[in-house]
Amino acid sequence: MSVIEEFGFETDEWQTEIRMIDRFMCAGAWDVLGLMSGTSLDGLDAARLRFERDEQGLKSWRLLDHSERPLPRRLKHDLQGLIEGQPLTASAWAGLHVDLARVFAEFVTAEFPPRANGSIADLAAFPGQTVHHDPDGARVSLQIGSPAVFARLTGIDTIGEFRQPDVLLGGQGAPLVPLADALLHRSLQESRVLLNIGGIANVTVLPPGRGVEGVRAWDTGPGNTLLDLACRVTGAGEFDDEGRLAREGEVDGERLKRWLEQPWFDRQPPKSTGRELFGGSFLGPEEMAVEMAAMGRANLLATLVELTVEGIVRALANLTVDCLYVGGGGLRNTWLMERLTQAVHPLTVAPADELGLPAGVKEAADFALLALEAAAGGAVALPAVTGARSPAGAGIYCPGGDRSSVRPT
Repeated sequence: MSVIEEFGFETDEWQTEIRMIDRFMCAGAWDVLGLMSGTSLDGLDAARLRFERDEQGLKSWRLLDHSERPLPRRLKHDLQGLIEGQPLTASAWAGLHVDLARVFAEFVTAEFPPRANGSIADLAAFPGQTVHHDPDGARVSLQIGSPAVFARLTGIDTIGEFRQPDVLLGGQGAPLVPLADALLHRSLQESRVLLNIGGIANVTVLPPGRGVEGVRAWDTGPGNTLLDLACRVTGAGEFDDEGRLAREGEVDGERLKRWLEQPWFDRQPPKSTGRELFGGSFLGPEEMAVEMAAMGRANLLATLVELTVEGIVRALANLTVDCLYVGGGGLRNTWLMERLTQAVHPLTVAPADELGLPAGVKEAADFALLALEAAAGGAVALPAVTGARSPAGAGIYCPGGDRSSVRPT
């Protein structure tokens, strides 16, 4: 059975982007569902928000509900293998592309009750799972997870393919959340830095004010990626729970100094990175196993924590900051947060929850706003952040249609 036959796609159901843009440019209130599966593959995140727009753009927002769920073990294993370079057949690639969308659709329909009109949301952001990010070499950023399949299984109009349009315009395709950070979290009085510690760590610098003028952002280096890889290589599980193992170790200063000589750390923004470098060509599985044999597991993890912290400290150098707000999975690593707080003292460090969103779903909420901006014909990336020649919108719009026409699997 073909994909068209299986999912019941009918060509006369597809509407043009003009209809979409006309709809979402209007003043009014929109319920948007944001989704996220980060570099560290730590789970599925979803947040449903209500945005109010007027003729000038975003007027107000509030979080309606949110949910988190672990990735199914088999899917996580297959995605991990793909990201780490294990060969896959075309059939396996296609299966992952559809299965990830199915898993997200099942998650959404189970966790988010329909509204009075029977729909879950007016719009969804489905950025998929990044499996390869190389904006400097091959100039490509690839995410899998079909937004078309997700749209038809949920009935929600869906925006996808957020990164590649920016890369085609000469940008990094990341970080993408600074636009949302500026519109949702900028303060008139406080100079803020929003730090997300996912698989890769990144910062958004928000000077006092409104809008996006003066906003900067870039990746700082590894977040949880190398720590999680070290745990898997050394047989300690999927991650170091609360940093307990790292807390027991001693930092190897010579190794840390050598690791920080990796040229990427000295690059000036715009810059982004991923597993292709950190956990790939730099401290990949084989090299990590050699380091573990030489250092021991606890010392290796302790030194990797310092590598993450030092990347963040370097990013904050020469910035005037009132408060550092931290989100992402790294917030759950108690030892990492203790070391970070000590390293940036006397700067105030606070969880991103204090901005009005649970830290675990902040990125999902950010993508919800990016989807709305894209649906209204706007950009999702800031050229001043990514280095693109001009602002880029998202690449794919998939109408939701009628779920009743989707054949059961």
